Amino acid sequence: MTQVMTTLPKKCLPNNICGGVLTATQVALAASFWADDPSRFSPTSLEAYGHYYTEQCRTFYRSLRATLPVTEHQDIMDIAQRVKTLGATRQELIQFLEGKYPDLQTPAGIPKTDIINATADLVTRLLLMVDVGTATIAPNRISTGRAFRCWTEGTIRNFTACAFPVQRSNRHDGIQLTTDFNARNLDLIGGFRVEPTNNLLDHLDVVDIAGQTIVMIFHHASFLKDQQHGNFPDGLVHETLQTMALLFPQGRYHKERLYDQAKPRTLRQWWNDRREGSQWYALWVAVGFTVFFGLVQSIEGALQAYKSYHPTGEGS
Repeated sequence: MTQVMTTLPKKCLPNNICGGVLTATQVALAASFWADDPSRFSPTSLEAYGHYYTEQCRTFYRSLRATLPVTEHQDIMDIAQRVKTLGATRQELIQFLEGKYPDLQTPAGIPKTDIINATADLVTRLLLMVDVGTATIAPNRISTGRAFRCWTEGTIRNFTACAFPVQRSNRHDGIQLTTDFNARNLDLIGGFRVEPTNNLLDHLDVVDIAGQTIVMIFHHASFLKDQQHGNFPDGLVHETLQTMALLFPQGRYHKERLYDQAKPRTLRQWWNDRREGSQWYALWVAVGFTVFFGLVQSIEGALQAYKSYHPTGEGS
């Protein structure tokens, strides 16, 4: 009978996925996943990704409550190589995992196919920093509103092409951004609160949580710089790096989100929203005239009320 474990062991070997990731292991993972020259990584450049990697592995470990097919970092690197280097399709990857772990035992209530698919999803998440999975394995993504996609067929490149479609509208082409466009002014103009995200699908997504407008910014620059060629659609990585610096999309993938989803709501935000100069002046001229004529009417009404209570004597 398989022992069911719901918490991490108190002691984990350095090469076990349930433990922390040593710097040397981070470099080995990065070299296996994305780069051919690990010497160019600094000790701190992979630290943020190391935290993400550990979080994903521990969530995987806890959520399945099973004796997992992958227990060491090398297991993950071997599977990742089939996805990245050999270009395995989803079906081929599942067949490989089923053949590699034929005697996998599972606790009651979790089919073997779910664990195999969850293993494939874990490796894909670690390769792409994209939330990949199903609602049954990752229910927290629905409750928190985080975007996720299911990889069900084709290669990983086919998957990312569908997950990041090109936005073809040219409605905002030609807009010139000044140095005033920054995270601070996102709050002044649009009422945004900037929040970092580990999910590339969420980059520049605008959500409302408890009345607060939040713009999600993918913040793993070191990860993106190692993705210039490979698993993502052409131009996506370069554009995302630009938006991380500008906080505004000018290319094909993210350019609609801030303009389409961010509208001023308070008086202060309307006053600071000068993206359309002519509309801004027209708005405030109209507001000025409205206030002026409203004030005149109020004064006139007050005078009429005064005269009704203090009529002027006839014949005086």
